[in-house]
Amino acid sequence: ANLYPLSMGLYSETLIYRHTLFPIYAPFVAELRRRECLELMKGSSQGAQHLALGLAASKVKANRYFRYCPDCLKAQLEMYGEYFWCRRWQVVGADVCSIHGGLIEAKMQLHDPHRHQFFAASPNLCPSQTLNNNSYHRLLVSRQIEILLDTIPAESPTSAQWTAYYRHLVVINHCNRGDQVNYQIIKDRVVRSWSQTWLTRMGLTVTNDQSCWLRAIFRKHRKSFSYLEHIIALDAFLPASWRIDEVIQKVNNIEQEKIVAHVQECKNLTAVTRNKYRVKWHGAVTKFGAKLARSHGYGDCYAWLYRHDRFWLLATNQCNKINWPNIHKIVDWEERDRLLVRQLVRVIHLAESKLNLPRKSRSWFIRQLKSPFSVEKNLYRLSLTNRFLERYKESVEDYQIRRLTRAIVVHIKSCKTISRCYLLRNAGLSEERLKPLTKLFLQNVAGI
Repeated sequence: ANLYPLSMGLYSETLIYRHTLFPIYAPFVAELRRRECLELMKGSSQGAQHLALGLAASKVKANRYFRYCPDCLKAQLEMYGEYFWCRRWQVVGADVCSIHGGLIEAKMQLHDPHRHQFFAASPNLCPSQTLNNNSYHRLLVSRQIEILLDTIPAESPTSAQWTAYYRHLVVINHCNRGDQVNYQIIKDRVVRSWSQTWLTRMGLTVTNDQSCWLRAIFRKHRKSFSYLEHIIALDAFLPASWRIDEVIQKVNNIEQEKIVAHVQECKNLTAVTRNKYRVKWHGAVTKFGAKLARSHGYGDCYAWLYRHDRFWLLATNQCNKINWPNIHKIVDWEERDRLLVRQLVRVIHLAESKLNLPRKSRSWFIRQLKSPFSVEKNLYRLSLTNRFLERYKESVEDYQIRRLTRAIVVHIKSCKTISRCYLLRNAGLSEERLKPLTKLFLQNVAGI
């Protein structure tokens, strides 16, 4: 942003909202998190904003390839004299161009191994093809995403406001049983509106599980939900002309004072009701222990006490712990330790001459074993394995040098002149990331 004249008004926040995918995530995370991500994107965050927004752990997985609309590219060529990538084509779920039709995958991966190389949109990468037919819901998702991308910077609604909005949605659509949500009616409406095949492809299958995303979005919001989850849930309950930006505005206008319900409920409880549940639970936890008592018909009692008398419940459970006998099979950890080291020695011999492997860290070595999770959990019992991993794990410097070595070998075979910039790019490195030992290797060994 600092490279542009002030008269253009292209500040860092303006660039973020106009030219990145941040606007489709911003309204659905807490305001504090939104501001943190803006600050991360303004600096050198090394991708930390992807973790902060939950993209890495999201059910909605990223596309594998860049996508394009052939008709839009023709219009770009006529207007600007060149092709360029549009951000709206790359959003997961936006499978069609709202003007022309279905999007087509380009001949280039979204996460190319050469992360520092720029690939311009061109006829070679984006050959002209016939567009697929639109469907109503594919077009709806694409239009709602375009609306999100065009939004201006604004404060995000709170989790409590989203909770209140969805509860209101349930009541006005008669999907409740008193104070409770009738999940079966909600599920039936969503399944009728959306194709299960499409939902499964998006990673948002609707099931009867307690952990299903659709059930969670109509409960109290304890986490953020993706733009696609909101669009699917809202479309099943709102008129055909609904807009996602209008929904976000309504949610933002909900008064904070009216959100929290039943705050005074605990104060109005009579001592008789509380004592009745206390006596019932105390008898159960003394006989079975806390865990078994819940599965022996006392789950409702536990839930009531957890909501209304939590401190007494936790203290009572702590005092009535039952130590069940340990029936785990005895393992000879010394013998297993020796077997694991033998496996690791074979792994390192096979990997020694392969320059194109990922970084051989502790985790990488453990993943090559037959039971990696068991080994990782019990490393404190495996002294030989631990020492092997400490001795042979590959440091960042070693990994960078190996990548440069591989790039040098390729250049020597092709008989090309080696330049520092070209070598770093082929190795997937940059000057900012080079470690001191790697710089010494380039200067003294490679002579670059």
